[in-house]
Amino acid sequence: MAKGGEGDPPLVINGGGARELQGKKVIILAEEMYNEFELWYPYYRLLEAGAEVVLVGSGSAQVYKSKLGLPVSVQTSADQSLAQQARMPGRPI
Repeated sequence: MAKGGEGDPPLVINGGGARELQGKKVIILAEEMYNEFELWYPYYRLLEAGAEVVLVGSGSAQVYKSKLGLPVSVQTSADQSLAQQARMPGRPI
């Protein structure tokens, strides 16, 4: 934790190491021509927050390439039961 100026509240850097998603499982969907920023930024932020992150593909391949050609290897496909067990943003379980 960083200290602010005189009379300022302390500044919290990078969430102060909080693990607010500890014990939660989150899936990120990947497909051909995925956007690198839409996959990798949330992936690493969710990991930092303590979530178990599972990369899920449509089932058409094991490895998908981004718009720039960067590969991502998925752990499972959407039609497998893992998708039913994970919390999807915006959808209640």
